Amino acid sequence: DHWQHQYELSIELFQALIDVACTLNDKEVVSKMSGELLLHAKTYDDKLETLRLLVRHRRVLMDLQEAKRLAYEILQHLGEELPRVTTDPVLEKDMRVVANNFANTSDESILRFERIQSRKSIFLMGLYNELLIVFYLSEPVLIRSVILRMVQITHLEGICAMSTIAFANFGAALLASGDPIQAY
Repeated sequence: DHWQHQYELSIELFQALIDVACTLNDKEVVSKMSGELLLHAKTYDDKLETLRLLVRHRRVLMDLQEAKRLAYEILQHLGEELPRVTTDPVLEKDMRVVANNFANTSDESILRFERIQSRKSIFLMGLYNELLIVFYLSEPVLIRSVILRMVQITHLEGICAMSTIAFANFGAALLASGDPIQAY
């Protein structure tokens, strides 16, 4: 049985297959392969990438409420705060704090950010990116909260591929709030 003798390789291959099936929008293969991986995974961490792919698959199918529900379930399991609405006064305060932190950080310092080492943080950035797309399509009032969290993770943990998306959206959110100086 490959799940016992080649566990890590099986996880990698199944995740790659699920990723391709998501890209091809092959519901049957996504369902079958993700079901098997989730059944055989030894730890929740081993399930994370497949769960993110299932969120992506639901998004591609435009089943946005199910994508959100699954993403929220994962976030809660990982101890993350759920996204807050734009009108939350604490969210606005948090946005200003992060904007001020970056305003007081030189471009050279930002360019010297290390790459994220934590698998959990890299996973969270990918999951938040999926949620960002879901919220652009369904619930724009939650976008700022997701952007803020992505920028916070980048500031605390380092740079990854999703960090550029976070920075671009953070600047746009600050600009939309009427603060062109902070947006820069």
